[in-house]
Amino acid sequence: MLPFNIGCGDCSNCSRTYSNACLVANPDAVGAGFGYSGLGPYQGGQAEYIRVPYADYNCLKVPGTPGDKFEDNFILLADIFPTAYHSNELAKVELGSTVAIYGAGPVGMLAALSCQIKGASEIYVKTRSGPATRRCRASCAASTPSASKHTTRATPTWSARTRSSTT
Repeated sequence: MLPFNIGCGDCSNCSRTYSNACLVANPDAVGAGFGYSGLGPYQGGQAEYIRVPYADYNCLKVPGTPGDKFEDNFILLADIFPTAYHSNELAKVELGSTVAIYGAGPVGMLAALSCQIKGASEIYVKTRSGPATRRCRASCAASTPSASKHTTRATPTWSARTRSSTT
């Protein structure tokens, strides 16, 4: 598995586990990452094959064997899901929150799922894509759309009382 940020493994920051602020991997600034302007010359990491700089340091071994039933689950830990979940942290989503998410691509859908995990009571997802609306409805337990053509209102699958009594 590959994290978003790229470290060399040898500089003073990497040796102190601050690979997000590697002093070597990006020739123009501190810190390097896949697919983000300003974080070095590395193209995005959401592809079938990518070149991995400093692979001996950046590749993380995950449990299991290649091709086993858990292999695809680890991809969510590398980029998209942490980004979506962090958006909930920044927005201070908590039990009973009402949340609006603009865009139902992979990050938007996982942001809606993260809202459910954190106990939001109402989740609205706005998108221009009918198929994305349907996927979001199916993945996020959404009820019927609101008045706006492609806005999905997601209703979490558990009540606030159930959620608070289990955490």
